[in-house]
Amino acid sequence: MRPAGSSSRAARGFLALVVVCGAVVVGVVRPPASPASAATVTLGVIQAQMLNHLGVDHGTTDNCIRYAPAGTATSSALVSSPAEAQTAHGRPGQTVSTCPGSLNTGSQSAVGFRPSAQTTVEDGQQFLIGRMVHYNNPVYANDRYFKGTVNTVLSGFTTPNTLAFNWTLDETPNSGGGCCNDLITFTNQISDTVLTQGGLRFRLVINGFVPVATATTCPGTATGSPVNEFSTVEGTQTHACLYATVAQVRTLTIIKTVTGAAPTKTFNYTSTSSLAGSPWSNSSFSLTAGGTVTRDLTSGNTVTVTEVDPNDDRWALSSLNCTQIGAGGATEQVPGATFNVAARQVVLNDVPPPPNLANPDIRCTFTNAYTPKSTLTLVKRVDSGDAPPSA
Repeated sequence: MRPAGSSSRAARGFLALVVVCGAVVVGVVRPPASPASAATVTLGVIQAQMLNHLGVDHGTTDNCIRYAPAGTATSSALVSSPAEAQTAHGRPGQTVSTCPGSLNTGSQSAVGFRPSAQTTVEDGQQFLIGRMVHYNNPVYANDRYFKGTVNTVLSGFTTPNTLAFNWTLDETPNSGGGCCNDLITFTNQISDTVLTQGGLRFRLVINGFVPVATATTCPGTATGSPVNEFSTVEGTQTHACLYATVAQVRTLTIIKTVTGAAPTKTFNYTSTSSLAGSPWSNSSFSLTAGGTVTRDLTSGNTVTVTEVDPNDDRWALSSLNCTQIGAGGATEQVPGATFNVAARQVVLNDVPPPPNLANPDIRCTFTNAYTPKSTLTLVKRVDSGDAPPSA
């Protein structure tokens, strides 16, 4: 396009001491957590539509936005497998001043989504939600960057069951530097809408794309690791299988405790997430002794929480711990969690589905010890003579 701004023994933990090249490594081996209890989830018929397609800077002005099959002025109609919901922008030539009367996959830059025919899935199990297609034709438009939304409706859940996932498209220039693959990414991978079924709460998580040949059927499970980037070749159709997970909603609570007689102190925290759109993504918050913060967490996500160094040697982080409720109702360690006391950081790696469906919460405790600095008091005393103590 034209550039535009261009067991019993297992019941106990044990201390492992390993000497490697003269260095001593100390680690705690904890008992295994109880296995996750998977719930069978009814997806029902998966429907989808494309909507709210806009140029980032100029909206619909001179961008020739079109939808198919016809729905409203700002969306396609809802479709189900094997149909494809489409949206497009651009005109075919620099001298062509008029937009096509209807969406044209041969002359516009069109994005399509074909919903999967799958109707059930296990909680936390990755599944094929659909197939993305980019008809990447060279086009002229008023913007380089575009955005839009894919709405996915899962009929197996009671309303609200429409899930919006926002995407961006970098419509790279057709010549010059950076030529020429376009790039589509989702800006939120976790649905804002909470789905309810059987008294349990779920969110739909978009795991990402796996490229596939045009005539190749998408496998039911990914053959590689899905990524949140769909790179498409200029002048051709590019296809990718899109995978998702229905994850039971867990919550993560960060707890601040303090030992020792301490003055009031505010501790600052940062957090990151492996999934775009998570409430833990690029976040910050503050806690005082006894304070907590609770936010939603989905299985499959990796979340890192770090306590900012207070730069005060009276305050030491003495322990870090993360627990969940096991299948039998007892408190246990969260599997996959790693702790770095020196860095004041906990990482919840690839959070599993909850082992106890009725108690899916995770609680991580940061404990700080307060040690006051010693003081020295000097007292002047006059044993003889008439000099005042202040002399």
